[in-house]
Amino acid sequence: MENLIAPAIVLSDLLIFALVFVMPFYKEKKYKKALSWLIGTGIVYLALTIYDSFVGIAACTLLSGITLFLIVIKHLFKVKKTDRYDVFSIVIAYVFTIVYLGYSAYVANDLKVTEYSFDVGSDLRIVQISDIHYGSFGNTDKLKEIVNEANAQHPDVIVLTGDIVDENTSVERLHECFSELSNLNARLGVYYVIGNHDSNIENYSLSKLFNLIENYGITPLKDKCVILDENYVLFGLSDPSVSEEISVDKIASKSGVDLTGYKAIVLKHQPSNYAGIVANEDVDIELVLSGHTHGGQMFPVNVLYKLSSRHADDLMYGTTELDGIDFVVSSGATGGEMPFKNMTISEIVVIDLH
Repeated sequence: MENLIAPAIVLSDLLIFALVFVMPFYKEKKYKKALSWLIGTGIVYLALTIYDSFVGIAACTLLSGITLFLIVIKHLFKVKKTDRYDVFSIVIAYVFTIVYLGYSAYVANDLKVTEYSFDVGSDLRIVQISDIHYGSFGNTDKLKEIVNEANAQHPDVIVLTGDIVDENTSVERLHECFSELSNLNARLGVYYVIGNHDSNIENYSLSKLFNLIENYGITPLKDKCVILDENYVLFGLSDPSVSEEISVDKIASKSGVDLTGYKAIVLKHQPSNYAGIVANEDVDIELVLSGHTHGGQMFPVNVLYKLSSRHADDLMYGTTELDGIDFVVSSGATGGEMPFKNMTISEIVVIDLH
């Protein structure tokens, strides 16, 4: 069913284009012109979709939307030189689409380092990497860039906060990804929590995935905690797409370890249920790190996402503080499934605790 989404959207875009642009030619009995525009546009839309389904959806929707807008303007203002205006509309639509998506592709591929600093009483440098979606986006060169940039920050600990791979990742690329990530270097280790996409790899169970990750020297945390040093304990929560979220207090109790005096850092892929985090009483939570949202990805997706009933996240991007707990949401290291970003960045996050 999901494989039909992209073609369905692109066909809808082509239908819109046909109704608002081609149909007037047909009514004027300019059949050759109508047919040539329809076939030409159909070939362009088909080529874009074959190249990449998300590129096809984005480009075709932009082209149809802009053309529709300009044709509506033509009728509202009763433009006389319609032939020239129609050509002008198509040129503007293509130029805007190329510039907009070209810029968005550049932003998605341009890795930045974002830094935060919080006063909690003890020194610790954390590097957070999230939402690489290796399989849908990126290649070994991009992965090497992410690893090199992370290591260059000289972190005490590195955390991977989900969707490092996704349902489009082959077994070969799965090994390729974590083989490269095994080069991450932090004195207190590299830790990983599952996201909603890397839990859906076809014919690859969660336990099998965790075994693979461990074989590459990365520690997966599924509703577990691990003591980092004499000051900090790290919690990893399972994603709601995998199992019901367990409270930090319950994970601490099940661990059987006395965590009195330790400050807790919590990893959870989706930045939701902040009220549940704040409600924990037995563990001294200082910091919660998440990803998932891609920072809203791009306009107008970010606006539609905020308005959507599916928007259950407490924070889209950046940092906020609730009841003495600092929350950080990363926009992710790549564009993810959609190779475009604007109104946000691709990043790794550096958090200094003092």
